[in-house]
Amino acid sequence: REANQVTQALHSYQVQNQLLLHENKGLRESLSTKKKRKNHGRKLDLQKEGEYYGGAEWWSLRSFKRASERQAQK
Repeated sequence: REANQVTQALHSYQVQNQLLLHENKGLRESLSTKKKRKNHGRKLDLQKEGEYYGGAEWWSLRSFKRASERQAQK
């Protein structure tokens, strides 16, 4: 009888542990996703003040790189 109670308690603890590990993993993934969104949510300032005159704009990879560098300096 006592061995049965110990076995049941051990099983209960193992199940609780697995549930907590699963919850922890989900929370870590959620936090990682949230951090990624936070970093990518900023817009790059691709043009200087007063440079836009309307119409379509095409940007080169070099201008993206320069804008990223300017943002990193801020």
